Amino acid sequence: MQPSDTTATPVQICTVIVDSIAADTAAGRMPRYVNAGQIRAIRAEMRRDSLQHVKAISTVPDDAGSGLVPQTYFDIYNATGVTALMMGVLTVVCVNASGIGRALKRYRTALLTVRRRDNAFDDVHSASLPAALMLAMVFVVFGGVCLYYSHGLPPAMNFGGIVATVALLAAYYIFQLAAYNAVGYAFTTGDYRRQWLAGLNASQAYTGLLLIAPAMVLVAEPAWWQYVEIFSLAVYLTGRIIFICKGFKIFYSKIRSLLYFILYLCTLEIIPAAVVYLLAGYIAGCADIFAVLRF
Repeated sequence: MQPSDTTATPVQICTVIVDSIAADTAAGRMPRYVNAGQIRAIRAEMRRDSLQHVKAISTVPDDAGSGLVPQTYFDIYNATGVTALMMGVLTVVCVNASGIGRALKRYRTALLTVRRRDNAFDDVHSASLPAALMLAMVFVVFGGVCLYYSHGLPPAMNFGGIVATVALLAAYYIFQLAAYNAVGYAFTTGDYRRQWLAGLNASQAYTGLLLIAPAMVLVAEPAWWQYVEIFSLAVYLTGRIIFICKGFKIFYSKIRSLLYFILYLCTLEIIPAAVVYLLAGYIAGCADIFAVLRF
């Protein structure tokens, strides 16, 4: 007997058919031996699997309710329209910078001094009409923005509310010019009356320039309104106190004139300012009425 061969011969497996099937089904293709009905069934099953996969991904996780507490977003409303208004005023002022500079030099003297005599060769108390109008416009626009926020953050600010507040402040400015002109005509000379009115325009001009930055901050960051309004109020009161001091220099003659001066303070300084403040709060609170002017 011959010993048996214990060496195992390796089994050869042909993978041609498997490779062919894999090649046929690659890139979404079906094997050639699958008929049309089976292809439709397979593709329908693939679509169902895909939809189930998408649904599983889009399922809201259990901890979706956790996190930060949602807060009300304070809209910047129509910041574009308000910003365009302020930039338009600043552009006009910058274009006429030389005239504005000369007017401010004259206003500085008109604000701080009272001349007892006319000097025909030195007209330091008057400014050119265009420059005076532009400085008054600066006060009205930027002061109106600050006045709009004087009662706090409005429920829904809009461009119409800003325009209404600016118009209110403009009407108050015109009222002051008319009232001071009448009082000056009745109680003092023509020269002192002109100096008093020049002091009013000067105080409003410098106040308006100092309110430019606060107004822009209020539009950009309304949440800072408390600190900005404190600064704005301090600027306005400082200008009014300087103007009142000039009026006291003009009208004070004897001790009994103090009674008239107190009446003037109540009639032209305190009561009208309080009315304007209350009306500004009403405008800020009635956002729906002025919502038609949204930009």
